[in-house]
Order: sequence, then C-alpha cells, then structure tokens
Amino acid sequence: MKKNQEKFEKVLKTTEMANDYIRLHTVYEYAMSYKKQDKDYVLPKEAEIFLNIQNELNITSIDEAKELIKKSRLERIEINKQRKEVLELQRELNHLETIKEEKETRANEINEFNNSSKNELSEKLSKLSKEQQEALLKLLER
Repeated sequence: MKKNQEKFEKVLKTTEMANDYIRLHTVYEYAMSYKKQDKDYVLPKEAEIFLNIQNELNITSIDEAKELIKKSRLERIEINKQRKEVLELQRELNHLETIKEEKETRANEINEFNNSSKNELSEKLSKLSKEQQEALLKLLER
C-alpha cells in the first residue's frame, strides 16, 4: 500500500509539472523573443522554472507534456484499481478473522460446558454407592 502511495505521489508530481510546463510555455517563448531583441534582457523566474521542468521531465514540446499527463492519468487509474483490490482483500481477511474468532469462542464455550458437565457427572457418580456404580457401568456397556 505504501509503495502504491509513493508511486501515486510521483505520478501526481509529474502531472503537476507537465501542467506547469504547458502553462509556462508561452511565458518562456515571449521571454526568449525579448532576449533575442535585447541581449541585456533578464529572463523572468517563470522562464527558469520552465527550463527546470523541461530538464526534469526530459521533454521538449507541449505535445510531450500532454502525453505525460495522459500517461499519468492511466497510471493513476491503475493504482486506484490496485488500491481497491487491496482494500477488498483486507476486508475479506478481516471477515475471515472474525469468523475464526467466533468459532474459537464457540469451541471454548463448548469445552467449558463439557468440562462442567463432566465435573457434575463425576460428583453425582461419587455420591452413588458402589453397587449403584457397578449397575450403571453394566448399563453403559450394553
């Protein structure tokens, strides 16, 4: 689950960066146009951010950025499917553990009942006379 979360966060970061790339592309184009006209022109911070994103994502066009967004959307869908499957398996495991605990509880109750019944029977048998005990054993052997 943690692995999926890390992958999900990485995909979201990539998507955000690709969206920023698209948004800053025009700013960068204008800045480069101004730079050609005036060598002393200082690129705005947005143009630097654009170049950093371009390097980090290793893309050179808006189409590549759109493709990254599309790819990351598909990855998020797949991650969400995996999350759903894991949650369903966890739910099923919890259900099975509950059933197991209920069976163990019932077994313990039955054992306690049997033990108390044996003790009661032993007490009653001990109160019988020797002849009554022998007669009872003969009846049980039949």
